[in-house]
Amino acid sequence: MISEEILLIFEKYIPRKEWNKVQRTSITFEVLKWLKWLSFGYMGWHKKYMLKVTYKNATIKWFPLSVDDKVILKPWINEFNFYVIRQIENGK
Repeated sequence: MISEEILLIFEKYIPRKEWNKVQRTSITFEVLKWLKWLSFGYMGWHKKYMLKVTYKNATIKWFPLSVDDKVILKPWINEFNFYVIRQIENGK
């Protein structure tokens, strides 16, 4: 079960009133090419992480994520998707 603390982090990016319109969420990244050449080895600081939210009407919104929020949310993305689906099925 997804904890209330994790839901609060999702709510920071997606208002709770819009959760019934969400079809799917995922975390993606964009490589900042102008910073990539400065990186040493496989350091990932040249990546800009985004929360991709796909709505039922096929609208896609992108929300920039901090690295800390990305680390916290990444293992909970699938659970959040199932949570939203269950809330809609239960009529909440």
